[in-house]
This record gives sequence, C-alpha cells and structure tokens, in this order.
Amino acid sequence: MKKQIDDLQRQIQMLRDRLDQMDKQKAAAPAAAPAPAPAISPQAVAGHDFLERKPGEGVKFYTRGGEVQVYGNLDVSLDSSTKGIAGLTNDNGDQPVGNLGWMASISSNLSYIGVRGHQKLPLADTNFVYQFETQLDVSVTPGAALTNSNQSGMVKSGLTSRNTFIGLAGDDWGAFKIGKTDAPYKNSTARMNAFSGMWGDYAVIMGNTG
Repeated sequence: MKKQIDDLQRQIQMLRDRLDQMDKQKAAAPAAAPAPAPAISPQAVAGHDFLERKPGEGVKFYTRGGEVQVYGNLDVSLDSSTKGIAGLTNDNGDQPVGNLGWMASISSNLSYIGVRGHQKLPLADTNFVYQFETQLDVSVTPGAALTNSNQSGMVKSGLTSRNTFIGLAGDDWGAFKIGKTDAPYKNSTARMNAFSGMWGDYAVIMGNTG
C-alpha cells in the first residue's frame, strides 16, 4: 500500500513539473497578434448590402440610405362586344355602315410597370423621392391617341407616360413633387370605380356621354 502511495506522489510531482514548464514556455513566447477585425463591405449600409432584397411583399431592394421598388400590373383580357344596332335602318331604309355583329378584341386594361423609391438626404427628416411609371399597351401599336374624346398627341405607351415625378418628402410636412400624377378627383373616387381600367371605367362612361 505504501509503495502504491509513493508511486502516486511521484506521478503527481511529474505532472506539476510539466505544468510549470508549460507556464514558463507560455510566458517566454511573444504575444500573439490580435485577430484582424472582419472586413466590412464598402457596400454595406445600415446593416444591409447595396441592392439587397428587402424581406416582405413586393420587389424592394436596399440602397445607400434608402430603398428602390420595382412594381407593375398586367391585366390583359379577351373581350367581345356589339354595337347593338344590327338590322336597324334609318328613315330612308339605309343600314349603318361597318361591322354590326359581335366583335372580339384584346384589351390592355390597366397595365403598367414602374420604379419608385426614396433616398435619405443630409437635411433632417427629408427624403428625395422619385417614381417613373410607364403604361403597357399590349394590344395596340404605340402612337398618338386620337379619338372622339381624346384629341391629344400623347403617346400612351411612351416611357414614363403614367405617374412620374421627383420631389422631396418628410414625415412632418408632407411632400413636394414635380411631374405628373393622377388628379385629386381620381384619387378621391378610385375606390368607387368598380371597373377601373376596363370598359366600364367611369372615365370611359363620362367621356362618351353622347
């Protein structure tokens, strides 16, 4: 028993000597250089990379101090209509000219694509805002719209033909924009327009009153 105790004491002493030697070697070794700080991408802004996809609905991306969104609406339909005067004649017995039966057509309805966003400015509570929106006339050839109710030379499917503007905006004072936007009447009554962008749009009805 005594021999076993003596052997254990010798092993303990050997372990102590080895630990002391390791401490001396550690103290004599030069200090390790601090680990380099992780490189920060020059494109990282406020914890997000440039043009990083923003979570949530829609197609939005982070920019340096703001965000940009790509949006649009494609609403193409196949329609069938008639003038409702087939078989009618005037007092002289003449029939109306043209196709008087059912006619099929393709309508672009309310179709558009656009880009909008905002950028933070150095001024307190001020953002630079912008929007560029273009009408998509899928079913027609781009050109001037000359009809009984529209004699303008505007090219509807031209670039930035719809709501397009630049301006300044703030949470406390609102926004100041330069460009073209929907009229206040249209914005205030849009929810009552059950057939927006279609044949039954109130703009079509009011623009063809007789």
